[in-house]
Amino acid sequence: MLSARAAQEEAARLHSLASHGGKADFASYVVAPQRSLLQVLGDFPSARPSLGLFFGHVATRLQPRYYSISSSPLAHPQSAHITVAVVDETGPTGRRHLGVASHWLAHCRCARLP
Repeated sequence: MLSARAAQEEAARLHSLASHGGKADFASYVVAPQRSLLQVLGDFPSARPSLGLFFGHVATRLQPRYYSISSSPLAHPQSAHITVAVVDETGPTGRRHLGVASHWLAHCRCARLP
């Protein structure tokens, strides 16, 4: 998707990364350092997909979030309590990673944190 929207030299590199033959290069460039899509976009400044194309490819890859109900209906019959570990870590490239849902929940007005 990005190679179709990039300048020729960058498009060739992106196409190579996405190809079967570029699997090892992709692993060392993206997987091992846990490089985010935004970091990849920063490394390939000519690759500028439309917002529709961008979200059409990204949104379909977000994983579902599962949480545990940690309340008892006997103790709290009018509410449900969930337990969530807030994701806030620094990856190998130095980029701070905040969890999509856990970070939102931690800052939601409905959340009650100890």
